[in-house]
Amino acid sequence: MDFELEKTTEELVAKKQATKMRLEFVVPAELCEYATHAIEKMNAEATIYEAKGCGCDHKFKIDINKGTGTAEIRNSERRTIVSIVDANKAEDLISAVEEAAGNGSSLVVVSPVYGVRQL
Repeated sequence: MDFELEKTTEELVAKKQATKMRLEFVVPAELCEYATHAIEKMNAEATIYEAKGCGCDHKFKIDINKGTGTAEIRNSERRTIVSIVDANKAEDLISAVEEAAGNGSSLVVVSPVYGVRQL
């Protein structure tokens, strides 16, 4: 990891200003490769989590029986890609991932990080 670790909670609180941002990109599984490539090009690191989304309004059709039929399913496979970056680089990384994997069904959650402690 390329960021500084604080030793105590007091050091974290004393800063009072987020110098890092936590970016959580939620993308369809088929776009994960494009998103991670964009993150790598920005020299950032990330952790990827697999997830399944569900909801009564979101049904997806899949081909079954070698293309002779279809079935509706409610689950969608997603990937959550988490990256912690300098606050001044966050917007650039968001733009890069949006350009690579933004198709209207992806989103990003942005949270301030006041510090990181090693346990």
